Amino acid sequence: MIRISLLPYLIIELICVAFYIANYGILNFFGEVFLSGILGVILLFNYGFSNFYGSMN
Repeated sequence: MIRISLLPYLIIELICVAFYIANYGILNFFGEVFLSGILGVILLFNYGFSNFYGSMN
């Protein structure tokens, strides 16, 4: 099994977040995270939790 290191992803993610906050501000960042969470919850409720768990098994 190939082990994949998550460290490069975390570094790239932190750099992208820092650039986003520098360009648009911290409140826009929190707003984007909040709206993404709401969209995720809406999608889960529309497609159902059973489909979500079924694809994991």
